[in-house]
Amino acid sequence: MALEKVHHDTSPRARIRRRMRVAVDAVLRRAAARASPTSTSASTSTTRAASASRRATIGAVVVSSSSSDDAPRVSSRAASAARKHARAADAHAKDIKRVIDLDRAPERACVGYCARCATTHALTRTPAAERAAREVLSAITRAGRLDFDAPADEGGLFNLERVYARDGGKMIGVLVGVERSSGTARTLKAFSGQLFGTWRVHGWAPPVGALTHDTERYKIEHAKIKGLSDELARIEARENALREEVRDKAAASDDMVARCAAHVKEERERRRSLRAIGVDLEALETLEDESRASKRELAELKRARDAAVAPALAALAECQTLARELKSQRKALSRALQDEIWDSYRLPNLAGDIKPLREVFYPPIDAPPCGCGDCAAPKLLAYARALDIVPHSIAEFWLGAESPREFRVAGPDVYYGACRDKCHPILGHLLCDAR
Repeated sequence: MALEKVHHDTSPRARIRRRMRVAVDAVLRRAAARASPTSTSASTSTTRAASASRRATIGAVVVSSSSSDDAPRVSSRAASAARKHARAADAHAKDIKRVIDLDRAPERACVGYCARCATTHALTRTPAAERAAREVLSAITRAGRLDFDAPADEGGLFNLERVYARDGGKMIGVLVGVERSSGTARTLKAFSGQLFGTWRVHGWAPPVGALTHDTERYKIEHAKIKGLSDELARIEARENALREEVRDKAAASDDMVARCAAHVKEERERRRSLRAIGVDLEALETLEDESRASKRELAELKRARDAAVAPALAALAECQTLARELKSQRKALSRALQDEIWDSYRLPNLAGDIKPLREVFYPPIDAPPCGCGDCAAPKLLAYARALDIVPHSIAEFWLGAESPREFRVAGPDVYYGACRDKCHPILGHLLCDAR
């Protein structure tokens, strides 16, 4: 049986890609080797995410180096870029591992600074919270669905297998506390964000924000925004068609204008030559008449060209004006809806003092990050206050498919702290017991 000959790509682009891959892989291996045994899963996720970044970087550098004539110079630049990005990947991996290790500590489970009382408050992770988390996980596993508290399955919407699909993983939080009035121990559970497009699931903490996408008010305002977007899409399609029309008509006329202009130039050169050798007065007048006629013909062609595209240009200008107006209207509606959504996030502290999310976010910021207040920890604390439950401890774990992009892995006794960009800025208020 004949063996198929394998052809290796020896182009400059291929050589650059191989050099960058070797350099970045070496750094990633060193980062993984330095990871402690207790953080193997987290290090694996970090390596995967950095590898994805590496592939994007390699592709971007290689695409920009397509000329084989400049191969030595491009190769040197690419190697330098590879070293730079490899160092960045190494530093990124270290930072992520440090943050993960810090937040896995029990005392870092739920932490935030309260600007009102100038104090950092914390809710730790205790063995009782970890035990409650394992019980929740066992209940989910036994039932095969996350809505195991519901009397009936919601048509497979919350089946456990869905969280193991690509990008289906979910952070789960469990809070242990006691009812203030009776002293009865209570366990609350929450998922971050939405669960497969649903905010409210039986047995789980509700969202903090009242204006979610399934409310009537949101649907009405969103329909207005969508209507503007649909109308804008039609206007932009009309714009593209008009641009094509202008190009086609201009191109047809431009050919005639170019030929006439070339003819005018040739005639001008011919007349210049005749004048140089000397011609009589009558011949000179004839040459001047020819010049004026050629210029009139050229000007007439240009006027005809402009007249041919004028209606389309006017319609195009009208479309562009309308598109700007629609974009302005859509932006105003979107901003108003976003403000209304943020205003619906009312955060209670342990003493029952309720404040708007944007008022308690620390340090202050013009616009909180998207999803702020939707993570498991804020949901649990707000729900505990609504039920008059005093929180004692909290535990969060990842359920389902790993998420290298977010450095989240599932595993026995693998717990996480509340996120730093969305949770920490508001947890100080939620955990404060000052009125």
